[in-house]
Order: sequence, then C-alpha cells, then structure tokens
Amino acid sequence: GSNKNENRKYLMEWNGVGLGESASSKALVTSHSIILTNLDKSTLYFFRVKSTDAEGVEGQSQLYSFRLAPLPPAEVVAMGGDGRVDVVWEVHDDFSVAGFNVYGRQYGTSSWSKLNSSLVYDTIYTDQAVNNGVAYEYSVSSVDHDGNEGERSAEDSVTPQVASATTLSARLSPDAKGRLILSKIGRAHV
Repeated sequence: GSNKNENRKYLMEWNGVGLGESASSKALVTSHSIILTNLDKSTLYFFRVKSTDAEGVEGQSQLYSFRLAPLPPAEVVAMGGDGRVDVVWEVHDDFSVAGFNVYGRQYGTSSWSKLNSSLVYDTIYTDQAVNNGVAYEYSVSSVDHDGNEGERSAEDSVTPQVASATTLSARLSPDAKGRLILSKIGRAHV
C-alpha cells in the first residue's frame, strides 16, 4: 500500500537546462529537504522528486520550475520636503525585474507597510502620507516578471519639514547610463 506519510527514499533531480544534478536519501524517511547553493539569478531551474517506498513502489512528482528572486535596489535615498518624502534608488542590470515595492514606517516602529498598491515601474516614489517633523524610514524591493519579490534594500530615514534656510542641498549628476541622479550633499548654510 502507498501511504503519503510512510517512510520513503527520495531522489531530487534539478538543473537549469536538464535534470543533471541530483541528491538522495539513503535511508527511509518521511520528509526530505535539500539546500541548493551557487544558483544563478538569471537561470530558470527545473526540478522533480522521485520516491521509493519500503515495498519498492516508485512515484515521481511533476516537473516544477523556479527562478531566484531579484536583488534589492541599491543606494536607496529618502529626501524630505514639505509634507512629502521622495524615495529614489538605483537598479541592478537585471532584466528579470518587472518593478518595485516601496515600504515605509515611522522611525523607531517595528512594522513595515507596503506603500504602493501596484508595482512601481520608475526609480522614484513620492510618499505624501507623512507629517512634517516626524521621522520615517524607507526600503525598496525588486519584483520579477513571475511575481517573485526579493529582499528589501537597506533603509534610509528622513524627517519631512517645511522648507527653510537649512533645507538639504542636493546635487543632480548623470550616472553611467546617462540618467540624472539626485543625491544629498549636506546641509546648506546661509
């Protein structure tokens, strides 16, 4: 008889092109796990699991596929204004990225909230649901075309406030791709 919870030997086969790699259990077990390392983020991987029970009855899963989630954006910068925060970031050369999710929270709190209701396709997001004089933190994640969301970026924090003579100065400069990048350069002194 074949019971889903009975002891079985497992063989997992995987690879990016064919199923040339494998790992197996030598003893009868009720569960099996494997950690795959040195995988390439741009490769579509395929895998299946074969099992044999104590009576020698074999079974095989269907063929599944997966792709690693994309890397988080780099250089996330939050810039405060009067009742607004502009969050900007740089992207990696990763063609699997479909868009981004932007997360925010009041500084010092533990709970992050996703701020966008649909994917952000640009490298800037404006949060206008902020209060002047209150510190906020922001982080951004990349999402691929399959909907896999990668880890969030490092955070940046800012306190929006009414413009004054001590407003942050910024520099507009081209990056390697010819895009203009806005970055903080310190506080202006009058």
